[in-house]
Amino acid sequence: MNRAMNLKVAAAAVGAAVLVMPAAALAGSSPNAIRGSTTARANVNQQIQLTAGSAYSRASGSAQYQAQPGQREFQVEMQRLASLHGTSVLVRVNGATVGSMKVSAVGIAQITRNSELGQRVPAIAHGSTVTVQTKAGVVIASGTF
Repeated sequence: MNRAMNLKVAAAAVGAAVLVMPAAALAGSSPNAIRGSTTARANVNQQIQLTAGSAYSRASGSAQYQAQPGQREFQVEMQRLASLHGTSVLVRVNGATVGSMKVSAVGIAQITRNSELGQRVPAIAHGSTVTVQTKAGVVIASGTF
């Protein structure tokens, strides 16, 4: 009976410690420690506007990057590219080609890359550049995260 009582007391003490420990750890942490935690960095959602290049001054567009545990997604959408309808344009991140997108008859082009679908998604961080260009290298639009 004495041993059973000791086990119950020990189990209760362990349970209480598990409940109290996370609160105590947060209370004693500095703001930088919390900001740098895995949870704080786990979800990212950033969007930028792309600025038209001089050769395609009417072009407009945006790029979006989302990340969460186990999945990343990168999207680019361009409008006002009617003069390029039917052609494919390149999307580059930090100088590396991510893919190409075909311009529709009404001048719209889109690309989406999702790691959950097995597609290569570029690593996007503060300062990453996105460039949309013709296959000849003429800049249509660009921007920086």
